Amino acid sequence: MKTLSCSLLFATMMAASLHAGRSDPVLTEGMKSGDMAGYLRKLTVWLNAKVPANPAHLTEKRVEGLFEDRIFASTLAQRQLISKFGPANLTAFMGEGEQNERFLVWLLGHTEALERFLEGATPIGRAQREADNWTIGVPALQIWSRIFHADSDSRDGLYLRLAMATGLNPPGTGNQGAGQARTPETPLARYRYYKAAHQNGELFPSFDNLSVWEFRQIVSSNASNADLAWGREAINTWRPDLRVNELVVNSTSEVWRRNSPIPFEDTFKNVLAGGGKCGPRSSWSIFICQAFGLPAVGVRQPGHVCATYKSAHPRVQPQPGNVWKVVYGRGWHVSRTCGVSGEEFMEEMALRGNKGKFFRTERHRWLAAALGSGDRPAAIMKLGEKNPTGAEARGGNIPEKPVIVSRAEDPMEDKPGVIHLEAENYVKATGIAVHDCFTGGKQIYNAKYAEGWGSSPRIEYKVEVPTAGTYQFILHAAVANVDQSVSVAVDGGAPLPLPIPNTRGLWKNTPPLELVLRKGLHPLVITRPPAQRGLAVRYLELKKKAQK
Repeated sequence: MKTLSCSLLFATMMAASLHAGRSDPVLTEGMKSGDMAGYLRKLTVWLNAKVPANPAHLTEKRVEGLFEDRIFASTLAQRQLISKFGPANLTAFMGEGEQNERFLVWLLGHTEALERFLEGATPIGRAQREADNWTIGVPALQIWSRIFHADSDSRDGLYLRLAMATGLNPPGTGNQGAGQARTPETPLARYRYYKAAHQNGELFPSFDNLSVWEFRQIVSSNASNADLAWGREAINTWRPDLRVNELVVNSTSEVWRRNSPIPFEDTFKNVLAGGGKCGPRSSWSIFICQAFGLPAVGVRQPGHVCATYKSAHPRVQPQPGNVWKVVYGRGWHVSRTCGVSGEEFMEEMALRGNKGKFFRTERHRWLAAALGSGDRPAAIMKLGEKNPTGAEARGGNIPEKPVIVSRAEDPMEDKPGVIHLEAENYVKATGIAVHDCFTGGKQIYNAKYAEGWGSSPRIEYKVEVPTAGTYQFILHAAVANVDQSVSVAVDGGAPLPLPIPNTRGLWKNTPPLELVLRKGLHPLVITRPPAQRGLAVRYLELKKKAQK
């Protein structure tokens, strides 16, 4: 592909910059030169000339006035971007093809996009930011450029933030652990996956308001896109109650704490089915949050690993009041994540939660770096620290109403010779809960059960049999673990075992159990043996077996 000439490139860049408000002739000449290193020097000189030479004249009002100037803000952001990528790397990036050239022209001409990207790329940890020696790898631009040209929606709003995040943290760069795909998804496929899930209303509402850095903790998932889709469908089917207050992370309790009897291979289906100790359980916590569009990362503690996720409902357990919650482990005081201590991470999240404060502070840092050595950089940073304090780490919204809204279920079509009972229409029961079904109607749920754990599950139904004969009994059920079963007893007789193959959390019929029934009303009792995991039931059916 024939590339743009340097003169054409920078003429286009100049036009874009003029559109953004730049008209300074010194910078215009720098852009025309086609020399990124030289252009960086021009930007630096220009910024230094705009800032008073005497530190005593650097008042808060004077500096804020500079930041409010569109030309100054654009110039500062351009310099920061070129510095963090390196001018030689950007020159090489442009040399890869016309698409990259056009993308960089667009980016340098859109100050808001520049600023948002830099904000999202800024590392966690005050010490690293103060040292200001961090860099951004060119692959972030290469990925972003491909998404930019593949989808025009990626140039603004939520999908712009999503594209930026995918460039900075492509699939396979997230939590390493059980269930991850052997071959990561391509960045473009991951971007399109989350865009489609968002447009289809499959993600939680909090997804709409996430920052670039927070999106990075989602799109980086090492799960396959197929597993992410399955994870949502399984929870929606099997544990729809966990959609309340976006608490799907609590499904980690269903990951049996044991050495798994089955290999994890490259799917999270086997992590849930087989179980595991703290490593696989934390991998599941992160995965299922990311599946619903919740930021989540791994946490290290002494002799233990667990996870943290961002909650849209800070007052729910654990750590009521914290926006970021440590789950299935101890508190923040013994935690380490994202290269910093738990306490520092919470401070960082509180600061970044006040986007205006965080950005103002970092913009002061960009300017200080441009000014080089001497008294002016220190004066600039002192002014940056005088801005209003960041948001508190505690506080937050009162938990909202459930995501699920109870709605009527479409009536079941009558089937000749079939007795149909909705699961919730029992006579009496212990050890179960009734939940709103994601698709409408009701379902029942029996949590993990073992001897000594809570109430023994027992569900009694009354079945009206119109004619005597042999009936095939089934449950329309969902389980997510291996070795699951129930026992069925009719008319007070001996319980008969009914195995439930692993349905991967989705609705399926059990194998039929044959029952010989007389005409009339029968009590039918369902119980469960010990050492069982979560079971959801939608309905029961008895179908009369044809006479030979």
